Amino acid sequence: MFRHKILSQVVILGLFLILNPVTASQTPQKPKKAFAFSEVSIPPHPRLFYTPAKLKQLRSRIETNPKFQEAWRKIQDRADKLLSESLVSKEYAEGGSGQHGNYGRPSRQISTMAMYLGLAFQITRETKYAAKLREGLLHFTHLNRWAGDAQRDPPWNSELNTAHFCFGYALGYDSIYHTLSENDRRTIARGMVRLGILPILDDWVLPENRIHALDSMGHNWWSVCVAMAGVASLSLIGDESEAPEWVHAIYRAFP
Repeated sequence: MFRHKILSQVVILGLFLILNPVTASQTPQKPKKAFAFSEVSIPPHPRLFYTPAKLKQLRSRIETNPKFQEAWRKIQDRADKLLSESLVSKEYAEGGSGQHGNYGRPSRQISTMAMYLGLAFQITRETKYAAKLREGLLHFTHLNRWAGDAQRDPPWNSELNTAHFCFGYALGYDSIYHTLSENDRRTIARGMVRLGILPILDDWVLPENRIHALDSMGHNWWSVCVAMAGVASLSLIGDESEAPEWVHAIYRAFP
């Protein structure tokens, strides 16, 4: 739960800084008109968390700081173990029932792979890390849902596991973007949209479809789910024509 809160706070801040940059002397204001992404330069991939500036700084610290060297060894060891890890099967993932079903294991798996394999690839440029992450991203696009089914009326199409999937796919897609073929990108992007972004937008954000509001949940699910759909949308800007629209819808909804 704590990690979800931190992630949602990071995304809220990130969306705000990207969409409404201010100087230290300015007071942040709610936007009065639709934001136009054409007004800013969209940075190339990777652009979410493993940005070129952050990677350069991290490489320098790994080279010069013993504590960073030890931390990096642990990260790379975890990435190396993931190379031989079997992917959660579609049969298992879709064989559960209830609010979360069996989607916890696969959603956590792809999130973990994106963090460790994505960073390992960006630091080392060894293609084995990108290849395993690509395998995972393509594998989970074959699921029919990224959410459990508690037989509610109206039915829910997204929940916390959907947010996990969105985070993993956004970071994974962004981290190995330039190693993916056009067909891979299309398959992964369409899976992200069909299984993650649109179900969350429909359940939690879009007024014509939504079934939730912040006070209907009573806790942080709203911000977590919506924020992760925002991260996924940010990763698709430039590839999906509606991605800027989705980002702005989420940005407008947060206040």
